[in-house]
Amino acid sequence: MTDIHSLVGWQNIFKCYPIFDNICAYLEPNDILLFQLTTKQLTPFFETLFRTQWNINRQLKRFVKDPVSFRSQLATYDALISGSFAVQFFERKIWEDSELDVYVEGWIDDQDSFDALGEYLVVNEGYTLQSARTIANGGLSSDQERGWRISGIKTYVRKLSGGKSTKIRIICTTTTPLHAIIGVFGQTQMMNIISWDFAYSLFPDMTFIKRAAYSINGDEDDNSVADIYGETLAMKYQRLGWTWEKAPAKNDLKNTHSLQLTSNRHLGDPYTWIIPLDVGGITPGKPRSVLQHSFFKVEQLVPYESIEPGHFIIHVRTVKSRLLRYTYTTSIHQHDRGSFWGSVEDILDDLEHFEISKFSEEEQETLFRKSRQHTKFKDQIFGIEPEGWRFFDDQIPVWYEEHCKRQRERLRVENDEKFNVSDTSDLTLGAFQVMDDLIPSYMIVGVIIYLFRQRGSQRRNERNK
Repeated sequence: MTDIHSLVGWQNIFKCYPIFDNICAYLEPNDILLFQLTTKQLTPFFETLFRTQWNINRQLKRFVKDPVSFRSQLATYDALISGSFAVQFFERKIWEDSELDVYVEGWIDDQDSFDALGEYLVVNEGYTLQSARTIANGGLSSDQERGWRISGIKTYVRKLSGGKSTKIRIICTTTTPLHAIIGVFGQTQMMNIISWDFAYSLFPDMTFIKRAAYSINGDEDDNSVADIYGETLAMKYQRLGWTWEKAPAKNDLKNTHSLQLTSNRHLGDPYTWIIPLDVGGITPGKPRSVLQHSFFKVEQLVPYESIEPGHFIIHVRTVKSRLLRYTYTTSIHQHDRGSFWGSVEDILDDLEHFEISKFSEEEQETLFRKSRQHTKFKDQIFGIEPEGWRFFDDQIPVWYEEHCKRQRERLRVENDEKFNVSDTSDLTLGAFQVMDDLIPSYMIVGVIIYLFRQRGSQRRNERNK
């Protein structure tokens, strides 16, 4: 006689997607992330879950009537969404009286994208321009290294029934939106961005599991500025459930893996929470490899002879080349041949000589003179490339895989083959360490049932209040 338990095990219940989807609907993001850590078997279900329960079009409906068209505008102008809206998206929540922040590149004397997005909101979405201001030297803060990346802000408002309104801020950056966002925000929980095709949370373990907000980029002045209701940014996020600290205590490093203080980070690494978005009907923008191969590095600055933990700072600069259509970021200040982008810049230097040789001698002389005189030479060369001129953005993912292989080989040699690192994909999965082989299935089920009951109990208590 066949044991019924051999046919339907507890773990198989979660392989029924409607049941899986229903359970996850009652869980908070941190519970879902913890659930995801327990098994690889449900990976396809989690991918579907993130596309459905994290529905960007539904979330944007609050601000725009046509989310698909609006996201196509984001793709056209390489704009990114960040700020509180991105936090709400990952939280699957809506905060009343919050606004939508859109970052787009444009200099003060060249603001085509800045103006075009605003015009779209006025013509197609019924918004009116409420205010516009130019920020001298980009000064969102007193810190020049951070401040110069923002040159202006336009605020658009749409009136709704009942005296309510929605607000969209278009923020003009003097560099790429990613470079500006990483440099502007002063707290880790704000490091989330949404492009036309993906959503990225840079510090998901700290933000959504630990629910801690740590100071970053060394400027805490903005956190003490109160809004019209007398609430500071720190007070707001503490009210919403985050702890607000300068840095984690030395004995409190749990769920801080995404900092990776000893290595470089990039948006496509395992420490980032990446959600693929529904792109049906969207006019495509730049390829995802541009953002996902953009790097940065987190460093902790410890005051001299201090026992207190120091705040964090992000090192990031842009990478441009005549052989790349798009601008990337890297974590290095000086030329570091051991880094990925250090090796890429070496490759591009060699390739550039070959591509330049396609010009006539007279054209080469003119172009090199412009190259020395004008920092935006890369932009000038577009449209005048000789026949056969090639851009190498499509090779960046290939070169990165080759770089990773070289790094694994280097580690193998350094460890004298004492530790097999030929495939690190199962050894280090970043902020979300999968423990499929470590936790018995009955424990997985027990944890999920416990979380489900706890969440249901909390919701019943809230309804009875």
